Amino acid sequence: MLDWKYKMSLYREKTGATAEIVEPLSVSFDITRTTQTTPNQADFTVYNLHENTRRAFEKMKPIDYDDKEKTDYGMNDYCSVVFSVQREGGVECVIFKGDVVECNSEQNGGEWVTKFNCSDGYFAKRYASISGHYEKNSDMKSILERECKKWKLGVELNTESAKNPVPITIKETFDKSLGWIYPNNWFIDNNTLVAGGLKDKIIYRIDRDWLGKTPKREQNVLNINAMFFPEPRLGNIVEVESKEYGEMGQWEVAGINHKGEFPAGDMETDFTLIPVGARFSNE
Repeated sequence: MLDWKYKMSLYREKTGATAEIVEPLSVSFDITRTTQTTPNQADFTVYNLHENTRRAFEKMKPIDYDDKEKTDYGMNDYCSVVFSVQREGGVECVIFKGDVVECNSEQNGGEWVTKFNCSDGYFAKRYASISGHYEKNSDMKSILERECKKWKLGVELNTESAKNPVPITIKETFDKSLGWIYPNNWFIDNNTLVAGGLKDKIIYRIDRDWLGKTPKREQNVLNINAMFFPEPRLGNIVEVESKEYGEMGQWEVAGINHKGEFPAGDMETDFTLIPVGARFSNE
């Protein structure tokens, strides 16, 4: 088995708390990324964190929803996580970055177990929704002007009163505004992948010795299980070879699931692949 190292970096905006979790602490992970236009999910379990670190990133107060009847215990201020891996002699590879939605710890026998539930678009989607009351039959111009002002976009719609009208593309401006506030939200990039794919495609090879199970093909989707392989990203091209089918050609990565445990556990990667140039979306 290859010698892998990991690093898990945490940052909490409200308190300024930071933490870098590395060996010898054990970490198990389950990370899923797809080109669907929804935030991606990641779960991390860390064993025997220091008490100060546990307290710095736990949140026991309920999230303040507009709907007062809804109660959910978790993070209600921005907290980010970056999880990267590095093979011996290789370069560091970030396989997840996003938001900590919930963090809690419990004692199990003689050790403390801390669980992080994460999403790479949680806070962006939570705060990006248009809110407010509009009268019946409100015109689109007044709605957009109000929302642009609330988002502090620094633009003015093309109206007769505008001295220097600035044409805007709502989707482009909206995506940029999300990026300004929450720079770690990879799910925004997924929209670009679904719309047109990556311009620069990198080709990786997964041969018969790297596969863990027989590839399964369902219509135009190929699902493969392999040894831990963090380098391929969504939109990259992979060449697949299996013992059963031989050379299977080139495919585009539309979904990735990494799971395993550092430093001594088994690790694997499941890929969802589609024909090159195809679209894979939940829309």
